[in-house]
Order: sequence, then C-alpha cells, then structure tokens
Amino acid sequence: MSPGLPLTDYVRVLELLTLLHTSQGLGLQISAQLLMASPKIASLSWGQMKVQGSTLTYKDCKVWPGGSRAWDWRETGTEVPPSTVEYLEKQGIDVRVLQTEQAVKEYNALVAQGVRVGGVFHSTC
Repeated sequence: MSPGLPLTDYVRVLELLTLLHTSQGLGLQISAQLLMASPKIASLSWGQMKVQGSTLTYKDCKVWPGGSRAWDWRETGTEVPPSTVEYLEKQGIDVRVLQTEQAVKEYNALVAQGVRVGGVFHSTC
C-alpha cells in the first residue's frame, strides 16, 4: 500500500471508517451505527452505485456500518494524507487501496462474512 495514491483510480476500503466520521462531529450518530451491519454494495457501473438500504443512486459514495452517503471528492481532495493512513493503522484498522471493481468485490465479501467495514468508492475511474 502506498499512502497518497489518487482516489480517482483507487478506492480505500477502511474497516470501521466510522472513526473518520466521529472526528467530523458525527460521533453520536455513528456510535449507534457501530452496532449495525455494513450495507452491501448492490450494483456498480460507470458513474452509478447502488447501496443496500438506500433508495439513492450514488456517483461516488462513502459506506460504513449502518449507512451510506454521497461522497464529493472536492470535500477532501482525491488523496488521503499519509497522516490519516498512519492514524488509522495505529488504531488497528486495516487500510487497503484497490481498483474500484476489486474493492467492491472485497468489500462485499467482508460484508458477507459479517465484518463491519467501510469504504470510500469512486465509480468513474
């Protein structure tokens, strides 16, 4: 894994992505969601993603135990700072960088095993 790879070509699949959301002030909402399962990614095609439990069609999305939402890469840029990766790894969180289709397959396989997993997915690359 190489920190700082562009998210336009890769996807970060992060177990318990909720730590990032907690640091953004969503702690109470996320705490309840920690008890929930991660939603399966129901479909992926260029520019469109469907997530189980959501009626929305996403272009890019964030998923975590108990939920999902649209992700606009302009919020954070297309690279994850090495300091973020280091922080997550110090917390014992497995960080993976994969091509989108492979990331969805791996994410869904983990969900099927009952692993609480989260990810940031970019569907147009």
